[in-house]
Amino acid sequence: ASGYTEDIHGRTKVGEPLPTSESFIYDQQRDTVYKIHHEQITGIKDLPDYLKDYPKKLEEAKKKNEDRKVSISATLWNAEGTIAVAMA
Repeated sequence: ASGYTEDIHGRTKVGEPLPTSESFIYDQQRDTVYKIHHEQITGIKDLPDYLKDYPKKLEEAKKKNEDRKVSISATLWNAEGTIAVAMA
């Protein structure tokens, strides 16, 4: 230890909470709006691997059994504009 402030090269396991939102798909031909049900996404309840290092937090997270927070950030279309992929 040098006595001076030194940077620690590491990455935190936590950060700011991500924003959440509701997402919808609009079908122009049918003039209908469909809600995207995030709770139906495969793996939505999967816990982060780092929790295995913290048994107490892992048990708390298992008890809460919460869905992960999801926010659709972009939509990419195929060349014909007929098929889209939503990125979360």
